[in-house]
Amino acid sequence: MPTTQQPKSQTKEIQKKEANLPANFNLEEAAGEGQEFISARDLKLPILKILYANSPVLDDSDGKYIANAKQGDIYNEVTGNLWKGKDGIIVVPCLYINTFNEWKDKGDSPGRPIKIHTDPSIMSETTRG
Repeated sequence: MPTTQQPKSQTKEIQKKEANLPANFNLEEAAGEGQEFISARDLKLPILKILYANSPVLDDSDGKYIANAKQGDIYNEVTGNLWKGKDGIIVVPCLYINTFNEWKDKGDSPGRPIKIHTDPSIMSETTRG
């Protein structure tokens, strides 16, 4: 006599689904993450200079000398890029921040600001020399 199979139970367990909310994230704990490979060179602002007769880039006895540089050319001190002055460059201002640059005395100056202030009240502490 043939045997008949009994149907297996068709019941499925219902899974309770939790709300699909974002995880809690503490930004302070993650501060600085993703910056492991950023160096000071990456953060330095490009300083564009128009070359003139006394520019170190034009002096063949200076370590900064560039053979094909001429007076009037535009030079990026950070990247070393050089553009012909006659061709010019396009500069797109993206952000303006009013700053108050502090310089050393002319004889001791490194040729750049020694401190950059954003609060205009610093002007009350200055003298004109």
